[in-house]
Amino acid sequence: MPTSLLPNKGSNAPGSHGDPAFRRLLSRAEAVTLLGMILVVFSVFAVWSYQTFPGLPVGAVGLGPVIRHGNGVLGWLMWALLVSAIAAATLLLFTPTPRSRLTLAISQGVCGLLCVAIAIRYLALETGPLVALAGGAMLVAGAIERMSARQ
Repeated sequence: MPTSLLPNKGSNAPGSHGDPAFRRLLSRAEAVTLLGMILVVFSVFAVWSYQTFPGLPVGAVGLGPVIRHGNGVLGWLMWALLVSAIAAATLLLFTPTPRSRLTLAISQGVCGLLCVAIAIRYLALETGPLVALAGGAMLVAGAIERMSARQ
């Protein structure tokens, strides 16, 4: 690579590490929030509970999860989890200013707390509630990190 293309030590060329406008692809708060959203969305399609059918032997269980495709008993939870996780991630599109930082963090935190509350309400040793709990906790942690990060 020709040396004429490399920035000098005293250069303020875009992309140099001395440039205050240089920014990584994702901050820690954004990465945690996006990972939390992915976990919550995946939890919707995981097993939340098994249905037992009356008249069958004691150990027989149904193989279909209750929350699958929104037609089970917990169908409304699918939409609550999806909307709150996607809303928390959508709030990353707004750049926090000193005036809007608290509002954005509270909104994102409420979305994460909704996911945590739903997961705690239906907590069982199944993948759905456990992954939703981890994802919701990551959404809340991303909101706290984003609020406390320096600009």
